[in-house]
Amino acid sequence: MESAAGFTLMEMMVTIAIIAIISVVALPSFIGRLPARRLESAAGEVSNAIQIARLTAVKENVQATLLLDVNAESYSITVDGNTVRRGNLPAGVDLMAVNLTGQAVPAAGGLVVFDSRGFPTPPVDVVLQNTTGTTWTIQINLTGSSRLIRG
Repeated sequence: MESAAGFTLMEMMVTIAIIAIISVVALPSFIGRLPARRLESAAGEVSNAIQIARLTAVKENVQATLLLDVNAESYSITVDGNTVRRGNLPAGVDLMAVNLTGQAVPAAGGLVVFDSRGFPTPPVDVVLQNTTGTTWTIQINLTGSSRLIRG
C-alpha cells in the first residue's frame, strides 16, 4: 500500500497548539506597545504638519498658520484663508499643551504663524501625551526647525 502525502490530524493539532502558545505569550507585549507606537506616530504627524506649514509659507511667499487645537485634539494648516491640511490625533494621544518656548505660558489659541521666510511666531513647544503618561515634546525654534524630544 502507498501512503498518502499530507499532514496527519495529530501534526496539525500540535502545530496549532504551538501557534496558540506563541500568540498568548506575544499578545500582551504587543498590546503594551500600542500606546507608545500611537504617541510616536502622532508626534511624527504633528512634526510633519509643522514642516508642511513652514515649507508652504516659504514656497508660496505668504503666511501659513498652524492651529493646534488642544480641546479637539487636532491640527489644521491655513494659507491665505484656505485650509491646506487637517488632521486628528489618534485615540489615546492627547495634545497636552502648546507653550511658548522655555515658558509655561500657553501660546495664544495654539497658533503658530510662519512668515514668508519660514520663521515662526512664536517659537513653541508642543507637548503630546499618551494614556500611560509618556510625553513627547516637539520644539519649534526661532528658525522654524522642529525636533522631537522623547520623555
